[in-house]
Amino acid sequence: MIVHAYSDIFVKYLFGSAGHEDLLLRFINDVLGHSGSTRIASVDILNPFNLQTFPKDKLTILDVKGKDNKGKIYNIEIQSSGDETYKHRALYYWAKLYSSQIKEGEHYTKLHPVISINLLHFHLIKEHNDYYSCFRLTKNDDHDLVLTNHLSIYFIELLNFTKKIPKNLNSLEKWLYFFKYEGKEDEFMKVIIKDDEILEKADRLYKRFTQDEQLKDIYESIVEGERKYLTDLELAERKGIEQGIEKGIEKGIEKGRHEIAQLMLKQGLEIDLISKTTQLTVEEIEQLK
Repeated sequence: MIVHAYSDIFVKYLFGSAGHEDLLLRFINDVLGHSGSTRIASVDILNPFNLQTFPKDKLTILDVKGKDNKGKIYNIEIQSSGDETYKHRALYYWAKLYSSQIKEGEHYTKLHPVISINLLHFHLIKEHNDYYSCFRLTKNDDHDLVLTNHLSIYFIELLNFTKKIPKNLNSLEKWLYFFKYEGKEDEFMKVIIKDDEILEKADRLYKRFTQDEQLKDIYESIVEGERKYLTDLELAERKGIEQGIEKGIEKGIEKGRHEIAQLMLKQGLEIDLISKTTQLTVEEIEQLK
């Protein structure tokens, strides 16, 4: 089985492992620099990758959280499939991470900016075909006023990156080339990593990952879990649609959501993930138990 360099488990290993802070720092700076944002001097990994406690028996959200020397928080999430609702999910997770900085009764001055970076292997922003989108909360409708610099959400869509010959690639595009073509029969990969210590290190880590039996086993279990989840989801949706034809489309969709939720509960998935997928409330899902 080919290990895709854009897979969530590998990116988590690449950027979220202790000793890989230099790779995380470089990637964040390349993302920020692409839109002209200020580069950061250092970053600490807040949720380091731990092979011993990795939950390979169920689907889980794999992300990389970091904090720079000024207290700004960075969250990198990898997603291989999705639809329009991912926009809401990205905003939800930004809000969840932002609000988690303080406890009840603490002052709002303790809040720091949260920068969300979403590395996607599906089409999300239909209004353009760019591989890079940055959204900020900066202006209102009538005046050129900045509300706050605390919200920045980046979407990087690998499917929109189509450069196959690494000529005159910028720093971020080299990362995208790495994610798309690493591990494949690609004659230009050596050109990409040549004279670039960070990408050379990323290349070595990919080879180490693919030669580690335990890591490969986790990768394969995640891929199989995702495949089973999508199959069950498709079957549940089909069943919900069939019942919806008999009893009414609206009731059928609602019933389908409940059946999807029940299937996901049986698979041991997290309630937050079930809620985002089915659009049921946490209370409704709890009742299904």
